[in-house]
Formats: sequence, structure tokens, C-alpha cells
Amino acid sequence: MKRVYELDVYKLAEELSDMVWQDFDRWNKKFQTRLPTPGTGGRGSKLTANS
Repeated sequence: MKRVYELDVYKLAEELSDMVWQDFDRWNKKFQTRLPTPGTGGRGSKLTANS
């Protein structure tokens, strides 16, 4: 039996995750700090229509 980290789907998920975080690091810091808080339906967001 293969271990989880040996599965192709696991390797692809890690690669995708790395790509997402690399893109996130290039975002303007203003937008990085104004993402909605997970589980709040966006109510925890500092981002407003006037931002």
C-alpha cells in the first residue's frame, strides 16, 4: 500500500498549493490583510465598497 505522500493526487495538491501561495505573496499587502475570515460569510472582512 502506498503512503499518502506517494500518491500522485497528493503531489499535485502540494504543487497547486505552492502555486497559490506564490501568487498570494505577489498581491498588494492591502488586499492580503482584507480577505474575509473563513466561516463568517464575509462578515469579518475589512474590505468595503469604498476600499
